[in-house]
Order: sequence, then structure tokens, then C-alpha cells
Amino acid sequence: MNALRVPLWNRIRSNFAFLPSVALAGGVIAGLAMVFLDDALAELVPWPEALLATPEIARSALTAIATSSLTIAALAVSLTLAVLTHAGAQYSPRVLKTFLADGISQASIGLLLGVHAYSLVVMRGIGNGDEVPHIAVGLGVIAGFVSVALLIYYLHHLATSLRASQVVAAIASDTNAVLDEVERDVGREGDPEEWPPMPGPSPHTVSAPRSGYLQAADVTRLDDLAEAAGAYISIEVSLGDFIREGECLATVWPPDLGKAIGPQVQSHARIEDHPECEQDPFCGMSQLVDLALRALSPSLNDPHSAGMAVDRLGELLSRALVIEQSRPGGADTRGRHGRLRLRRRSSAVLIGLCFDPLRQNAGGQSLFLDRVVAALTRIVEHTRNDRELDRALLSQADALCRAIEDQVRDPEDARRLISQVDTLRRRLRLVHGASVAATQTAASGSESGG
Repeated sequence: MNALRVPLWNRIRSNFAFLPSVALAGGVIAGLAMVFLDDALAELVPWPEALLATPEIARSALTAIATSSLTIAALAVSLTLAVLTHAGAQYSPRVLKTFLADGISQASIGLLLGVHAYSLVVMRGIGNGDEVPHIAVGLGVIAGFVSVALLIYYLHHLATSLRASQVVAAIASDTNAVLDEVERDVGREGDPEEWPPMPGPSPHTVSAPRSGYLQAADVTRLDDLAEAAGAYISIEVSLGDFIREGECLATVWPPDLGKAIGPQVQSHARIEDHPECEQDPFCGMSQLVDLALRALSPSLNDPHSAGMAVDRLGELLSRALVIEQSRPGGADTRGRHGRLRLRRRSSAVLIGLCFDPLRQNAGGQSLFLDRVVAALTRIVEHTRNDRELDRALLSQADALCRAIEDQVRDPEDARRLISQVDTLRRRLRLVHGASVAATQTAASGSESGG
């Protein structure tokens, strides 16, 4: 994954001012082009006599269109700010980027500003004479009607985007896009056995140039750098983790090459003040956790929205688990990319980071705890013989039983939930036992064949 091109596009997409600025410039260019080409277009497309306007009428129409489109754009911006305020209070301040990156909102405001700029430019092109660029003015009138229709559509879009299911789906979609990149990176990883032994002196340590969170590492360029130098690079900080200035960011072997390529390693690993979802799927997962916790708070008390977040969380964790287990040499969180080794959080760690706060803040909501058990069951269906993951899931099941006994007041609900957790335990042991049996059978078959 190229950590320079992808973050640049993500920053452009999440910059709310970029697309409206481009549309504003496009309106100016379109207005100039239509005024300049109006005579040539009039010969190709005869304009009906009934629709020809005098200079005064054309100026009045364009003035009204320019004023109304700017007013509607200002109203759209005000509504967007109100939506952002509501989303930050209702869901989590961390989901605001999802709203800012919404292409429909950006395009709607941008088109309104573009119509405003187009109308002003065409109105200036009329001048003081009797010549009227009829086609340009006609397109401006059509754009005025489009502006009114756009406001109605934008109101519908804002109302739809505030639904909890829509916010959850948008976060899950962005996280799945990150997992797509992770899956492609895993497909390019080399076999762990291809890494040579590294005897002798300790590898050279590359220090972090500043304090912050490791947002991204340019896998392609770092691997090319290591191959060109004949070195091996290992990023020692998991993506999304905090690192202090001067701490070990990466190690380079052989150590005598570390000083030469150390500054380039620093430049290809981006450390910023906040975590980002460019290469770290946990960033999106933690947003779903925040949304669920906010929905479970006494002020909102919305277990249905919290349950939807947990449903998506179980789906994302299941997919992350499948990707991790598809790595060459088994489930290894230190993925090899040629001569580069990049550390990621294991699925066992992700399960604890996601489900621990949910379980601790469930507040005895049996409906929500049902969804938690269902999400863990979905994850168990994708497990193999991985002792660390088995321990993590069994630990979650045990802790969930304790939380049910302590928090759920209705005895019938408590018995039903504990029965579901016991079924989850049995399924986990069955999957683990089948994996062990298959391994033993394969081993005995190879011995008898030998």
C-alpha cells in the first residue's frame, strides 16, 4: 500500500472545502466558455424566438438566480453544521470525518456555488449593448431550477445520513476498504522462512522523529529501499499505536546500513497527532465501539443502535481474522513484504480492545448482550487452531458470563443469555478440538507414509 498517494486522496476527500472550491472555479470557467462560444452554438442550435430575452430581462433573471443559489448554498452549509453538531453529540466526535467526507454533501454545495459563479460571469458578459448570449442565459435559468431541486434532495440526504444504521454502515464500509488493502498486502507477503537468520551484532535502531501515532507506512517504497540497499527493515510499532520521540520506530539489519537508510525509513513512516483509518482497521472498529457506548449511555439509552454497531463489529473482526489466518506460515501479525516486516495488532488483541468496553458498559441490557453473543459466535465460526485466539475468546465468554450474572436483573433473561454463552463455549471447543484432531491425523498419516 502506498502511504503517500492513499493519504493524499483521503485528505482531499475529507476536506469539505475542496470539492466546493473546484465547483466554484468550474462555474467561472463554464460561464466564460459559454459567453465566448454562444454565437457558434446559436448557429448550431437555433434558439426559439419565444425564449429570446432582452438584456434587462436577462440581467434580472441572472441576478435572481445568482442571489437564490448563494442563499440556498448558505442554508445548506448551516444545515451541515447543525448535522455535524448533532452527530458529534449523538454518536461520537470521531465520526465527524465520515460526514465531512460525504461526497453528496460536498457536491451539492459545490454545484450551488458553481451556479452562483456561472450566473455572475454570464451576467457580466451581457455588457451594456443589445447583444444577449441567449444559450448561456438559458442554461443559467435551467441551473436555477436545478438549484431548487437540489435543495430538496439535499434535505432528504441529510435526514437519511443522520440515521444510526446509515452512520454505522458508512463506518463499516470505510473499514472494509482498509481491510481490502490489508488483504492485498497479505497476498504480497513472503514466506517467513525466506527471512535469513540475523546473527552477530544487534540491528540498527531507527528512532521516531516526533511523538504521535503511527498512521501509515509506505510498504512499497520501504520494501524497494530495503532491496536496493541489501537490508532488512522491521517496523517495531503496530499501526495506530502511540510512539514517543526518540523511541524505537524500526530496526535495520545489517546494522552498518542503518545510518545510511535511517532518515528515509523515517520519511516513509508517517507519525501524526491522531490515529487514522488509512491502514489501521482498528480505527474504524473503535469508532463503532464509541458509537455503541454512546448509545448505551443513560442519556440516550438506545440498545438497538448499539446492537447494529456490534453486528458490524462482528463482521469486521471475522474478516480481519480470516485475513490474518491466510498469512504465509500461519497467523503472524508481523507481515513480511519482501524485505520489510510490518507489525499489526493481532485478532486476539482486537477482540479484547473492542469487546471489553462493550461488556463493561452493557448495563444489563439483555437485547444488547444478545447481539454481543451473536457477534462472538460469528467470530468463532472463522477460527482455526490458534491457542492465543482460543484463550482470548474463552476469556471473553467467561467475562461475559460474569457480567450477565452481575448486571442482568431478570433471572429468565440471565439464564437464557448464559445458555447462549455456554453454547458458544462448546462451539469454540468443538472447533478447536476438530483442528487439533485434523492436525494429529495429518501427522500420523505422514509418519505412516514415511
